[in-house]
Amino acid sequence: MNRTQKTETVESLKKDLAKVSAVVLADYRGLNVETVNSLRREFEKESIEYRVVKNTMLRLAIQGTSLEGLKGYLEGPTAIAWSNEDPIAPARIAAKFAKDNEKFQLKAGYVDGKALSPDGVKQLATMPGKNDLRAGVLGMFVAVPQQFVSVLAGVPRDFLLTLAAREEQLKKAS
Repeated sequence: MNRTQKTETVESLKKDLAKVSAVVLADYRGLNVETVNSLRREFEKESIEYRVVKNTMLRLAIQGTSLEGLKGYLEGPTAIAWSNEDPIAPARIAAKFAKDNEKFQLKAGYVDGKALSPDGVKQLATMPGKNDLRAGVLGMFVAVPQQFVSVLAGVPRDFLLTLAAREEQLKKAS
């Protein structure tokens, strides 16, 4: 790779990482191509970028940004996964993959301006994702009107049941 290509790679990385909501760094040493490709497919399903990068290029790309706290974790082979949308998704997928493949080691993470240790990435992975939170909020909004309609429908229903019981009672009496 010549100097121009390296500069273009660093600029491309810098541009891509400027708008991230979350980043996960991992050591992929010892994984075969088929295993890495299955990981890539998992990331693609969630619209997560995944790349293997040289540490020196990544150091240059994050220099002067909020991601600079990750510099201390850039040793050995490094793969980086990031999301522009869901901050939990990269951590969730990477942590699950690391649990299933002992050769894939989490190095660090980044979310909301803070660098995370591997344990921090695992804790982040256990949090509910954006879609789960949206579903919970939507469920709360829908539950109140449903309960209100149920209460309103209960009065006429109970009245009809009372009338039916009284009718039955009168039929038995005659």
